[in-house]
Parts: sequence; structure tokens; C-alpha cells
Amino acid sequence: MFRTLREVVGFLRWQWPHLLFAVPGALLVTVLHEASHAAAVVAQGGRLTGFQWLPSGGHWGRVEYAFPAGVSYSGFAISVAPYCLWLLVTMAACALSLRESPCRPWVASASFVWAFVVPLADTANTAFPYLAGAHNDFLSAFGAPSALAWLLAISATMACGLVGFVVQRRLYRDRAVSRSAYLVLCAMTLAGIAAVSGGWLL
Repeated sequence: MFRTLREVVGFLRWQWPHLLFAVPGALLVTVLHEASHAAAVVAQGGRLTGFQWLPSGGHWGRVEYAFPAGVSYSGFAISVAPYCLWLLVTMAACALSLRESPCRPWVASASFVWAFVVPLADTANTAFPYLAGAHNDFLSAFGAPSALAWLLAISATMACGLVGFVVQRRLYRDRAVSRSAYLVLCAMTLAGIAAVSGGWLL
């Protein structure tokens, strides 16, 4: 156990430069998230009436919009647009990990953190509160959470964890962490998401 914890601490110490970009990175993620909603609105003929990208009123960000009378549109597409973007970003990180030649250490680290972990964390920050009864994008898209939603969320979380282990092994190569250290890091990540999203684990 001590060896695992030492490995986790060593890995986190190597990742510390990402802390310098935590605040601007979070704001950029919010802008991209809300811009995806906005793009889905405009693409369907709607008009933006508000675009909030700074945390306020219990929201990370918010888009307000209106559609002309008689114009039909998909509210589902508007709600899930950011998560479709994040799926593409995580797929790009997975594709990068398939390279035969290793990436530079800083490229590998930035790709794993910002193109894999962060998009999934933003998705989880919506999914888990939704399961706990929060009113957010997933409630608008899928309705009230059901037993099936719980099953899919648990399955998706496990699948992302397994894929993430392979991706970090492929990206980091000789700096990759062991299974036990990776499990500890996953637990820490979930705890961090729980804290940020209002304690959905409690």
C-alpha cells in the first residue's frame, strides 16, 4: 500500500504544471460547453438571448435562447451538444494514444489530462447530479432518471475507467502508473467531482 501511495504522489507531482492552468482551463471548458449549446441553437434557426460563461447563480455557465414562432427544433440536440463534443475530444485522445512512436512527455500529459480526463469529468459533473435528482442538461434530454439510467451510468463509468487505464499506459509509456495506483487516482477523481458537483455521493 505504501508503494502504491508513493507512486500516486510521484505521478501527481509530475502533473503539477496543470494546476497553473486550472482556472483558465475551467473557464475554457465552460466556454466550449456553452458554445456547443449555442451552436445547436443557431444551427436550428434559434437566436441567443444570453450567454453566461462565468460561474453564477449555482451554474457554471448558461445559454438562453428563443426560436421564432412556428419553428420546430430539437431540445434534445441542444441539451446533449456539449457531451457530443466531449466524446469527439476523448476519441481524439484515444486515437493519439495508438501512435507507435511515443509522444513528448508534455504532449502525453496534456492530452490525457485535458483531452481525456477533463471532458469525462465535465460529463460526470452532469451525469451524477442528474441521477441524484438535479435539474440539468441530462434531465432535459432524458427525463427523470430510471434504474436503466443508473445501470448505464455505472457501466459507462467502469468502461471509461478501463479505457482510461489503457490510454494512460499508451500515452505515458514508462511513466504510466500501475493498476493499483490508477484505481487510487480514479477514486480521487470521483471524490473531486463529487465535491465540485455538490456531494452527489452523499
